[in-house]
Amino acid sequence: MRTPSAARHQSDPAVYCIHTSGRFPDAFSELYGGFTVEVIPTSAGPVVTEMTGALADQTALLSLLQYLDDTGLVLLSMEHVDPVP
Repeated sequence: MRTPSAARHQSDPAVYCIHTSGRFPDAFSELYGGFTVEVIPTSAGPVVTEMTGALADQTALLSLLQYLDDTGLVLLSMEHVDPVP
């Protein structure tokens, strides 16, 4: 069950699933070690990388998005997901 966005706060921890075009740099796992990273091959073009993990708050999410931008990865999608119980 998703938490309604009106009930969430910027300081709440949350789990996100993020898709990018291309592979994450090796340094990513050192910075964000608690994430599951899966490379998904595609029939044409670059691979898609899926990253799923928890972030402490919205500031951490913005930091992660800035990191992805700094590495030149193209953000394909980002979704808040419920943690698996």
